[in-house]
Amino acid sequence: MFRKSNLKSIFTLIMIISLIVIFTVVGFAQEKKYTVGVTIYSFNHKYTLRVLEGVNKAAEKYNVEVIAIDSNDDQAKQIADTEALITRGVDGIIATPITTEGGQEVVTLANEANIPIVCVSRRVPAGDYVYLGSDDVESGRMAVQYFAKKLNGEGKVAMVMGTMGSSSEVDRSLGWHEELKNHPGLESVAEITGQFFRDGGLKATEDILTAHPDVKAIWYQNDDMLLGGIVALEGQGMLDKVITLGVDGDPEAIQAIKDKKADATLFQEAEFQGGFALGLLVLQLEGREVNGYETKFSIVDGNNVLNIFPSEDNLATTFPY
Repeated sequence: MFRKSNLKSIFTLIMIISLIVIFTVVGFAQEKKYTVGVTIYSFNHKYTLRVLEGVNKAAEKYNVEVIAIDSNDDQAKQIADTEALITRGVDGIIATPITTEGGQEVVTLANEANIPIVCVSRRVPAGDYVYLGSDDVESGRMAVQYFAKKLNGEGKVAMVMGTMGSSSEVDRSLGWHEELKNHPGLESVAEITGQFFRDGGLKATEDILTAHPDVKAIWYQNDDMLLGGIVALEGQGMLDKVITLGVDGDPEAIQAIKDKKADATLFQEAEFQGGFALGLLVLQLEGREVNGYETKFSIVDGNNVLNIFPSEDNLATTFPY
C-alpha cells in the first residue's frame, strides 16, 4: 500500500514529465522555421527589390528562412529555378512570374509538388495559387483618365509597355485600350515596349519623339521606364512639353515628381505586397484557408507627393489575418 508521500512523489513526477513534454512541444513550435523560396523575375527592377524587402522584413519577424533567386528576366531560368527550389525542399514559394505562359508552368510545378505558392503582381490563367497584387486593368484606365483630365480630353498620347506577354503588360494595356473608347479626343499614336527596363524606356521615348514630335503625354507601365523616358525628354528639350506618368511609386520616381521632372505615378505599396504575400503563405502552411488580395493604385503627383510613404512600422511586417 502506497503512503501519501509516495503518491505525492508519483504525482509530482507525472507533473514534471508532463511539463517537460509540453515545453518540449512548445519549444519545437517556437523554433520551427519554414523555408520559403522566392523566385523574382529580375533583381534589376526597383519594384521587385521592394517586394523582396517586404518579404525579408516579414521573414525576420516571423522566423522564416528566405531563399531568393534572380531569374534575370529569363523564363526558362525561372522554371529551372522553381524546380531547384522544390528539390531543396522549400515549404512554400513566392513568385513574380515573367510571362503568363511561363508563370503557369511555375504554378504547375508547385502544385505537382504539393507546395503552396503565392504569385505577386502577375497572374497566371489557372492552377492552385493565391494572387497578391494590384488590379492592372484599372491602372490602364486610370492612366487614360489622368491624361484626359490634364489635356482637357484632346491630344496625342503614347504608351510604353512592359515585358510582352506578362500579365502586367497584358492587363495594363487592356485597361488603356478600354478606357480610350470613352475619350474619342485622345489619340494613341504609339505603343512601344520598353521591357520594363530603364534603357528600354529611354529608347522607346526617343522613337516616339522621332515619329510623333507633337505627342502630348506618355504613359510608362513602370517607373524604371519612366526614369529612362525622362532622360530622353531632357535630352531633346521636351521635358516641360510632354506629360509623363509611371507605375509603382519607386522612390526615385517619387523624387523626380518632387523635382518636377515627372508629372505623376500610379503608386502601389510593393513592400506591403511582399510582407503580405509571406503572411498568406505562412498561414497556408499552418493549415489556414486564405484568399487572394488586391491592393489599390493611387495617383501620386505634385499635390500629394510629400505625404506618400507610410511609416516604417507598417503592414509590410504584419500578418494579414
